[in-house]
Order: sequence, then C-alpha cells, then structure tokens
Amino acid sequence: MLRHKALLALMLLYSHWLYAQTLTLEGLVQSSDGEALPGALLHLHEPDINIASDKEGIFRFNNLKPGYYHLHVNFIGFQEQILDIDLNESLYLKIELKEAYKELDEVVVESSFMNSDVADASQSIQNVNKERLIKSGGGSFVNSLEEIPGISAINTGVGIAKPVIRGMSFNRVLVNDNGIKQEGQQWGSDHGLEIDQFNVGRVEIVKGPATLMYGSDALGGAINILPNRIPASGEVNGEIRGLYRSNNAAYGTSFMVEGAKNSLYARARISTLDFADYRVPASEFIYNTYRLNIVNERLKNTAGRERNSALTLGLRKSWGSANITYTRFDQKAGLFAGAVGIPRAYDLNDDGDIRNIDLPRQQTVHDKIVLNSLVKLGNNWLETQMGYQNNHREERTLPHAHGVGPVSEGNLALNLNLQTFTFNSRLRRRVNSTTKDVYGISAQYQLNNESGYEHLLSPFTALQTGIYAMRQYELSPSFILSGGLRLDYGEIKIEEFYSPVWINAESVDYFSQRNPEIDKSFFNYSASAGFSWFPDPDLNLKVNLGRSFRIPTAAELSINGVHHGTFRHELGNKDLNSEIGYQADLGIIYNKKTIQFSVSPYLNYFRDYIYLSPTSSFGYTDQTGNLVLLPEAGQTFQYKQNNALISGFEVLADYHFVSHWHVELGAEYVYKYNLDTEIPLPFTPPPSIHLGMDYDWKWQKTSFSIGGNVKNYFDQNNVDRNEMPTPGFQLFGLSANVNRKIGKNSISLYAQVRNLFDRKYFNHLSRYRLLNLPEQGRDIIINLLYNF
Repeated sequence: MLRHKALLALMLLYSHWLYAQTLTLEGLVQSSDGEALPGALLHLHEPDINIASDKEGIFRFNNLKPGYYHLHVNFIGFQEQILDIDLNESLYLKIELKEAYKELDEVVVESSFMNSDVADASQSIQNVNKERLIKSGGGSFVNSLEEIPGISAINTGVGIAKPVIRGMSFNRVLVNDNGIKQEGQQWGSDHGLEIDQFNVGRVEIVKGPATLMYGSDALGGAINILPNRIPASGEVNGEIRGLYRSNNAAYGTSFMVEGAKNSLYARARISTLDFADYRVPASEFIYNTYRLNIVNERLKNTAGRERNSALTLGLRKSWGSANITYTRFDQKAGLFAGAVGIPRAYDLNDDGDIRNIDLPRQQTVHDKIVLNSLVKLGNNWLETQMGYQNNHREERTLPHAHGVGPVSEGNLALNLNLQTFTFNSRLRRRVNSTTKDVYGISAQYQLNNESGYEHLLSPFTALQTGIYAMRQYELSPSFILSGGLRLDYGEIKIEEFYSPVWINAESVDYFSQRNPEIDKSFFNYSASAGFSWFPDPDLNLKVNLGRSFRIPTAAELSINGVHHGTFRHELGNKDLNSEIGYQADLGIIYNKKTIQFSVSPYLNYFRDYIYLSPTSSFGYTDQTGNLVLLPEAGQTFQYKQNNALISGFEVLADYHFVSHWHVELGAEYVYKYNLDTEIPLPFTPPPSIHLGMDYDWKWQKTSFSIGGNVKNYFDQNNVDRNEMPTPGFQLFGLSANVNRKIGKNSISLYAQVRNLFDRKYFNHLSRYRLLNLPEQGRDIIINLLYNF
C-alpha cells in the first residue's frame, strides 16, 4: 500500500513537472512608430512552426519546452527580424520592425548552417528568394542565378547547365537540396543539375571555401536549395505556374498543393517542361576550317522534355519535427548532332520537326528520398538528414565505325548508374547568450556502374566521412568571431578496364589498358577563422581565412574515352593527390535606406590544383607506348595538377535616387593563373558588368514594375594553351511585372526579353564554344504564377 502511494505521488509530481515545463511565447508585432502589424508571419525555426499575428498584431506559441529558440518575423514592406530566445519561463515580447525601402532578396537574412543572421557570418553568403528566381527567367535553375555577381554557368544549349562560383565548378561547387548533397555525375560539363526549377523555394549561396561546413566537394563554394516554409495548422495553400519561352518554343507547367492539420503536414508538386530546337542568330558555323550550315537558324535536335514530381510528408511536435521527401527528375534531351563525333553536313540537314528528340540524345532519371529530423535534446537541437539517390543516365547514338573492328549493336553508347547513400547529423548547441556551437558528422557511400558499347568511366565505389566543430562568438554586439576545424577521410576503388585493338574485323591484335585498377585513400583537414565587424550600424566588414582541400574524383583519376557530349577525349591521371587551398576573403557592405553597396575581394592559393587541360593530341598512349585513336575522337583533354592562384572580386550596388526608381549594378572579375606553367588556367569566366534600372509603383491592390538592363562581357584572352579566346559582347534586355491581390490569393505576371537585339555572341564557358557555335538569340520569357 505504501509503495502504491509513493508511486502515485511520483506520478503526480512528474505530471506537475511536465505541466510546469510547458511554456508560452507570445507578444506584439508593430512598426517602429507603434502601429500594430496584423498578419505578420512568425516562424519558430526549431520546431518548424508558423503562425500569423492577429488583427491587433498579437501572436502566441503554445506548449513549448524550455530551451533556446530561433524566431523569424516577416511583414511585407518591412525588414525581417531574427531573434534568439532563451525560453526558461513563459515570455512576452514586443517586436518592432523597420520599414524597408524596397523588398530585396537580402531581406531573407539567415545562414542555414549556423542559424544566424548572414551579417554575422565571416564569409560571403547571399540569399535569393523565389521572386528573384522567377524574374531572372533562366532556361534552368542554374541559369536563373547568373545575374548574381560571382555566379556563372557552364551551358549545354538550353536547359542543361552547371553552376560556377568564382571560376570554379564541377566537383568544387557543392549543391545541397533539402539538406542532401546532390550527386549526379557532376564531373561532366554536359551533365546538368537534376533539379526541378519550379520546386525551388529559396537559395543560399556560399561564395568561397565551404569545406569546413560541407566537406571536400565545397572547395569553391556551396548552393543550398531550401524549400518554402510549411503552412500553419488549418491552412491549405497551392500554386499554379506557367512558363513560356519564345526562342525554343518552351511550355512549362507546375502545380503544387500543401496543407497542415494539427501536427501533420504534406506538400506535393508535379511539373512538366517541353522545349523545341533552339534558335541562334547565325546560318553557319566553322569547325576545324570546315564551314557547316545551321538550317533555319536552329540547332537541330536540341529539343527536350522534363517530367518532375515531389512529395513531402511531415510531423511537427514540441520535441521537434520530422519529414520525408521523395523527388523524381526525368529529363530527355537531344544533343546537337554537330557536337557528337566529327560534324558532318548530312547530320545537320533539316528533318522537318523542331520538337522531335532524335539520336544522339541523353535521358536522365534522378530519384531521391530524404529523411529530415530536428529533435530537442535538453537545450540543444539535433538535426539529421539521411538520403538515398539513384542517378541513371543513358546516352544513345548510332555506333561509329570502329576502323577495322566490328560495328557495335544497338544505340546505347553509355549507361551510367550512380547510387549514393548519405548521412549527416549536427548538434546545434547554444552555450550562452553570446556563443553558438555546431558539432557534426557526415558520411557518404557511392556505387557507380557503367555499360554500353563505349567506355568512359569504369565501375567504382567511393566512401567519404568527416567530423567537424564550429563556434560563433559575439565579442560585442558589433563584433562576431567564428571559426572551426574539420577532419575528413575518403577512399576510392576503381576497376581496371581493357579494350580490344583489332587487326581486322575478326582478329584482335591485343587488349589496351584504358585504366588500371585504382585503390586510394585520403585524409585531410579544413580550418577557418574570421570575424564580422560593424564599426558603424550601416557598415559591415568581414574577414575570413581558411584552409581547405578536395579529394580527386573517380573521373579525374581514371576517365579515358571520347566524351561525345563535350566533343573531346578526356584522360584521367591515376597519380593525382588531394588539392590543398589557402584562401582569404574580405567583405565590405554598406547599407542605408536608399543605397546598398558591397565589394568582396578574394585571394586563393592552391597546391596541386586539379584541372582539365586541352592538349594538342588526339587519343591516348596505352601501357605499351602505342598511341590509340578512338573512333570519332576529338581533341584530348588531360587532367593535370599544378600549383595555382585564383583571385578576383565582386561588386553589387542598389541605389534609389528618387522615389520608385532604383538602379542596380553588378560586376565581377576572376583571374586564374597556373604558377608552374606561368600561363592562365582554362575555363575562366570573362569579366562582366551588369546594369539594370527599374520603376516600381502600386495602385490599390496591384503592384507594377518595368525595367531595362544591359550586360557587358569583356574579351576573355586569359586562356590556357590550345584554348580559344572569346570576344566580348553586350546584351540588352527589358522586363515588366504585375502582381494583383485577390482576397487571400494573388496572381503575378513576369515578362522579359533577353538579347533584345538578337546579338550573335559566344559564351566562353559553353561546351559548344569548341565548335564556334553562338548562343541563343532573342528570347521572350513569360511566367504566370497564381497562389491560392
């Protein structure tokens, strides 16, 4: 009996403790002049809860546990405010928002890794919201980022592009989608980023070394793709979007619906995109002194289509949140016949159909499933991501005559299948009101297989693991220190591959080794230290010093074959070591009500920098010392390793000289220099200056914007041996936007004209530059967006 009473007492005490530990966060949102702001959006980051203030500006979060929380407060026309809250007892807040002269992309001001204001970070971090992405109107997600200084794209026609940050790309720029590193044969310049451009909510761009946060592949920077915030309980929202591009007669549609009920929420999206052969302002091109026709100014067989889908199911509780997301990216695209094998006139004849997808072509299906969780551990938060990706890429073309050997059967040239398993976990620890820590671990395992009648990359397995610790310390409200250390281990195992060398159609002379068996392991570290200082409330100075590294990829170590999609023979190097980088970044940001200005110079020294260098040869030398020429072989590009220097700067300015008018200026310069050969490194973006002017006004519930822009790209004469220089050019554009509120719904129309005067120009980073093919001509882009 006594034991029963004691147990009952303990149960009552425990239930009282649970009740006492349930806290409330409430308050008032108002303007700086004391006016209540009804409908302000409040996002409590860690449990992932969204609410809106009532008609009197009052808000209330219930059933919270004690601990540290991260609160965002937004209201249209006002600057977003971020608050770090130590909730030990129920709390009442009075939040004042400052009026914003213009809603700029930088209003979304959080660094997703440290959960802090971007202004507090010592690195250059830029956020881009959904509206800016739609206004940019690029042919792909990556092309929509090109207007940002420091960001370029390696293009394969229209719809296939890879990001470039400060002149670095491929496996030096990491792309995170929903917390998981996107893996899809990113070593190939004709392999686009398998991301549905309609399914991007917000983007965070880290310029410069990010290996401390994300590991080896972020040596040049990182792009974080973040979903839109989930709706509040009881809400059902949706989006219908349409896209039209005149140049390649593209039609795109996307439908999204989302809703939340109590602790559960869901989001689903379906997207389609169909595009025809794209048009260039030229009737011919010259390759290797041969003059070849471009019929009707369209590049034959550059049409394609996409069928994409996404589904998210989630749970929100006082202990945290969890969700599971599945996405599928399915793209089928033709490859310009003149860029696969040696261009021939008969391959370029008009087939009478600008929408058919003929041979040669590629199809990529990328399936990805990601489990995200955020769990409260005492006063700390544990964030975990687990993911599985399957990237299946097929390249089909008619077999080339293999000299004296037999002709292959079928049209499957390359079949690459990459599976990736990912695990990330980080503990966010708020030490006190001035100190934040992040401790993390990451692991990734890959399995890649190859088939088809051509050889490019042997089957391989790869493992990467890392542990890290970071700290952000507020020395004073105007001086924030940050730094950290990371240790990484990686290993790559690649199968050897032999191909036959034929005497005649029946007899093989010998087997040539295309690549040996490779088994390598790597261990290295990254470190950084820096500060963000506000000598004046309107002036921010940033300094960041770091050491970074990158493990060579399987392609860099072992690739040996004609990569028809890039019209070149690519040759790996089994003796490559890890790259080591020593990097310094400086940021100066000035921000007043009518003017924003920033300049970001940087200097990077790399030991054993890996790059793909054009050579004067065709084919490869095998283990017997013989030069082996592969069918339809293009120029050989060899992976090499030298000490290098990469430096440059970005400038961004936004000025409101009178009401409603504003001017935006962006400029960038990249210098890449090989310290061993004393000549420039290849594939360097040209210097550029972008200038735009907009006029904005409102009438009742409708807002309008009209504008124009000019983009000036200078000559690129800083090229490697056997790399063509590219002349500069100017492009002009126009834009107009209308947004109308209809009750709780809204409809928006975005229209723009690119390359207004149909200028013929060459993109130095385009893979079609090797063929002297110009970029697309005039393009009218229309986006229609309906939110309900």
